[in-house]
Amino acid sequence: WFAFAAKQADPGAWQIAEHLPSDPDLINRTEMDTTWNAHFRWRLREMIRDARLDRREFAQIMDPLRSGFTNAFQRIAYTESHDEERVMRELKDAGYGEEEAVRRAITALAVTLTAPGATMVYAGQEFGEDTPKVVGSNPLQWQKLNTQAGRTIHENFRALARLRTRHDALAGGAIRIQEGLLPENVAVYERPAAGGGIVIAVNFGRDAVEATIPLPAGGPWFDALNPGAERWAGGEAASLKIPAGGTVVLSGSQPDILAD
Repeated sequence: WFAFAAKQADPGAWQIAEHLPSDPDLINRTEMDTTWNAHFRWRLREMIRDARLDRREFAQIMDPLRSGFTNAFQRIAYTESHDEERVMRELKDAGYGEEEAVRRAITALAVTLTAPGATMVYAGQEFGEDTPKVVGSNPLQWQKLNTQAGRTIHENFRALARLRTRHDALAGGAIRIQEGLLPENVAVYERPAAGGGIVIAVNFGRDAVEATIPLPAGGPWFDALNPGAERWAGGEAASLKIPAGGTVVLSGSQPDILAD
């Protein structure tokens, strides 16, 4: 009733359900517009922290239609919020060294910001805030932007945010998850768009892997997180070496899409 009344008062308001666990029926049967997708956060963080890909669960969290939503924008994908420990803190507590923890923190951002639908990045996640959560004041440690780890995460976040807001592939809800033969713990998915979409390859495992990823027509394709790296023509296969916990984001648009 409150959601109905709010919609009458302001039809342009965007109503987000904080209902955990998220329930598609709450969105499908009320005036609510979307909901925090806690299942996305729980399962993706488990896979990143435990260095183990669950292909069935990954496909389900990446495609909202598989969870009962009628469109991708009925859920908000996120990996960090006020309700749980910081991603970077959790990785350090799990015993990861700083270099791999940084890669896995970037992976959390990359998968979130290339997921269909609306997405959220929590304050401080963009530079690897890792102060343990407490009930009370949790000020951001802005000085982390002056560290190598903080700068690396922030630079990758900025590239992902520009891609998120400028690339047509991330404006809609379409996603294709590769089902073919892939190395263990490696997931590959495509966000399609005319003229070249985005292809993302994630290595959840503890060892570096080499993977051959077919690229759709369009392009030329380039590494959005490393624009100076090798380029590929549309229809080719990209041979990628993905470090443990790392992610490669290939864009089928011109590199200037990432320019400031």
